[in-house]
Amino acid sequence: MRAILINPVSKSITEIDLKRPNRSLQEFYSAIDASTVEIIRISEEIDLVIDEEGRMKPIKGAFKFYGVDDFWIAGKAVVIGEKNGSFIALPENLSSFEMIVEWISPENTEALLTQQQNSINQGE
Repeated sequence: MRAILINPVSKSITEIDLKRPNRSLQEFYSAIDASTVEIIRISEEIDLVIDEEGRMKPIKGAFKFYGVDDFWIAGKAVVIGEKNGSFIALPENLSSFEMIVEWISPENTEALLTQQQNSINQGE
């Protein structure tokens, strides 16, 4: 099943083929080097699978989508299609993601974490 791997460490966006994503999350764990994953809906037909503990680990790379400043991902992520609660082949092409991904250097993630914590504290 066609998906896209976003790797902020190597600053690469590549197509990958997942064999059985609806039967097991193991392929996602392997692709993003994680032991737990979080699935985030980013559009009506597209999910983003990330390392649930990505911000708790030493951050070697991160990214965000252009125009979405308050949402950033630490570590690798897989973008995959979704329909009726099941994963499907990604309907978007690779170039769509090459145009919207913005890399964040590890040095800049500390400021983002502090900013996020301040926002949480203000909401208390």
